[in-house]
Amino acid sequence: MPHDLNDGDQVKLLQIAKIHHDDLTPEFIEYDTTILDGGNYELPNKFLLLLIFISEKDEGIFTTLRKLSPEKEKFYRDAQGELFEVIINAHTGSEKPQ
Repeated sequence: MPHDLNDGDQVKLLQIAKIHHDDLTPEFIEYDTTILDGGNYELPNKFLLLLIFISEKDEGIFTTLRKLSPEKEKFYRDAQGELFEVIINAHTGSEKPQ
């Protein structure tokens, strides 16, 4: 997530895609899983959801990965084009829909 985003900022979900862990570069995994207060979040070695967001603040694009489940895929597919509120959690980071 861009460092200039703050709690309460708005981001729009542009696109989601299924991607397998094996297709991700080590650099992308490092980028996506870094925890703000240190360490890395563990990703399962299977298919994941790649979420692509655009910031309403500065139009910067960023990505994040989510574990894949039928419920999550439906939720995020239905939410494409919708605004989400940024909620920063130093341990994991997350966004919630408006």
